[in-house]
Amino acid sequence: MSPELENILVQAQKLDPQEQLQLINHLKYQAHSRSKQKSHNPWLATAGSLVNDPFFEDYVAAISEYRESVG
Repeated sequence: MSPELENILVQAQKLDPQEQLQLINHLKYQAHSRSKQKSHNPWLATAGSLVNDPFFEDYVAAISEYRESVG
């Protein structure tokens, strides 16, 4: 555990139970909000996944050829 986190925990233990509960709820809300933001766009999960794909250039070329043939 990092010294910063240990310091935060020491400070949190000094809070009364109601304030500790508020802190916990606030942290849960932040964590939930972050996970919701990350999963908002399903395409973001696949971003960068083709960077090492040996067929990626062929794939992009095929898309380009198709677009030229229909447009």
